Amino acid sequence: MLEMQNPHVREFLSGSLSTREACERLQVPRSTLWRLQRRFQTRGPAALVHGLKGRRSNNAKSEALRRAVCDLFAREYKPAGASIRAFYKKGVRGKLADVCYSTILRWLQEAGY
Repeated sequence: MLEMQNPHVREFLSGSLSTREACERLQVPRSTLWRLQRRFQTRGPAALVHGLKGRRSNNAKSEALRRAVCDLFAREYKPAGASIRAFYKKGVRGKLADVCYSTILRWLQEAGY
């Protein structure tokens, strides 16, 4: 989002773009822009890259859980012709309350179901 390759960031840091204009173009509040500027001044361009870039999300579910969900769907629900929505409502929602429908849908679609 706000990396050095962004022309608005470069313009703001060089002083050719006002704070108000930069906030509007980047769609961030003024406090965020100033915080990023301070971070850039102390740590350089690397400070503008997202902290989790190239790493797994802090909220990511385990690979074992993903495999278990896909195996359960393939073994018990797919042969019966159940949809992914029905699988989520009947089979997963009560047992795996912390896994949302969109995650289940993505996992199963990536697995080819």
